[in-house]
Amino acid sequence: MTKARAHRSKAELLGDAKPAREPGNSRGPMRGSGVGGRSANPFRDQLYQAQTRIAELKAEQLAGRLVLISDVEEQWAARVVDCRQRLLAVASRVGAKLGLNREQVEVIDSEIRAALTALAAQGGVSDAGDPPRA
Repeated sequence: MTKARAHRSKAELLGDAKPAREPGNSRGPMRGSGVGGRSANPFRDQLYQAQTRIAELKAEQLAGRLVLISDVEEQWAARVVDCRQRLLAVASRVGAKLGLNREQVEVIDSEIRAALTALAAQGGVSDAGDPPRA
C-alpha cells in the first residue's frame, strides 16, 4: 500500500464515504455566499439584477425595439401641432375655392376651432394611459 492510501479510511477506499465537496464544485462554496442557496448580500443581488435590466434595455433600444418616452412625446407633439395648423387652414382654403363670403368662412373656422377645443379638453400628455373622461 502506498502512503496516500494508508491515510484513507476504509469507507473512502470502498467508495462509501461522502465527498468533502459537492460534485462539480471543485472550489467549494464562494466566500460570502449564504446557506441554502440564499445570498449573504441581497443588495449585491439587487445591483446585479438592476445592471442586467439596464443592459437588456440598452440592447432593446439599439435593436430598435424600444424608444425613449421623450422622443415619442416630441414626435407626437410635432404631429399634433402640424395637424392643428392644417385643420385651421381648411376654412380659408374652402372659402377661396368656393367663393364664400367672410361670414361663411368664419362659421367654418369656428366649427373647426370648436372641434379642436373639444379634443383638447379630453386630455393631454399627463392623462396618457388614463381612461377617457365621461
